[in-house]
Amino acid sequence: MIGGIASLQEDCGSGGTIPLGGYMGPESSCSKVYAYTWFICWYIFLVVVLAPIIVVKNLVGTCRASLIGLLAVVTMLAGDMSNTFLTATYSDFSGTFLSRCRATSGGAIICSMAAYLMIIFAGFVDEDAEKSEKSGAPTTQTATRGGYYMGDDATERKQPGSEFTSMS
Repeated sequence: MIGGIASLQEDCGSGGTIPLGGYMGPESSCSKVYAYTWFICWYIFLVVVLAPIIVVKNLVGTCRASLIGLLAVVTMLAGDMSNTFLTATYSDFSGTFLSRCRATSGGAIICSMAAYLMIIFAGFVDEDAEKSEKSGAPTTQTATRGGYYMGDDATERKQPGSEFTSMS
């Protein structure tokens, strides 16, 4: 995708217009089209770097909504970029310009699909298990009796909203 964009931008020279359509209208200046396109690329790069950091630090449960929001925007922007450069396939373009547009569009489609899969995988994380690991609450059914957490000493129980009290 990045190689396709860079090679397409090479054709612009010092200015001019691109009759592509897509997110900038039927005919836009090179600076406008490629400024937005490079913004999309850097945004995707930021999310691609940020997502593994969130996973490695085991913050998916707490940052799930933010991560899914960022990935949803990546999916939309990559799809929009793909649509913009895919319009060249159905226009009167030929030669290297058409090949470069197809390469850019293909990269954007792959990026969009990867972001969509990451959204699905973010939903597989079990939030309840992650919260119980951090809180010290039991993870098995046998560790509780009557809905109360039994501490290490069986003579103590913790009731919701109170300190440990004796079971006399």
